[in-house]
Amino acid sequence: MQNSPFKKYIFETSAPYCCVACLLQIIINTEFSISYGQIHIADSFGVHVPEDYKGSINNTHITNDPNLFGIILTSNAINIFFSGNNIALKERYYSISLFEDWMFENKIQQELNNSSHIIVGYDYGALNDKPEFNTIGHVSLIVNFDTASHIVTIFDPGPDKPGIKKVKTYDLFRAIKKKKDGLWCISRM
Repeated sequence: MQNSPFKKYIFETSAPYCCVACLLQIIINTEFSISYGQIHIADSFGVHVPEDYKGSINNTHITNDPNLFGIILTSNAINIFFSGNNIALKERYYSISLFEDWMFENKIQQELNNSSHIIVGYDYGALNDKPEFNTIGHVSLIVNFDTASHIVTIFDPGPDKPGIKKVKTYDLFRAIKKKKDGLWCISRM
């Protein structure tokens, strides 16, 4: 039994270090059929990049720590971005520490049933069984949840191997817990 059909997302591939910006671009485009470029979004937040970065993001912060690469979301940063750009969306963040595994599934189902977009932050190596990438943070968009099989369908924006992936909810839960991350649930105001 599938509790939520795929929204009509137009998927994009992330520029390096822009997975958060890419997913926000996809959500804005889905809700309003307008295109905010992910580089513009990334510049609004600021992006942590390695010293040898050669991309088009202007608002960068150099770091040698791969655990800090990308956009570091601070409290309410997405809502500040939406407000500052007159985008009629609101974000609610839920730390994984609030949930047991069964409560996590209920929250996903509830948010998808309420037409929310769910960005999920997790440990990339743990979810993808790639120990060499353990502790590296990443985000994906939850696009479907099958309660019968306990399978979550996510869109991984890349830039490495972007696309639709099916993962067990418990594996996703553990990868989020390992990174001490959570869910950013975004809906219209």
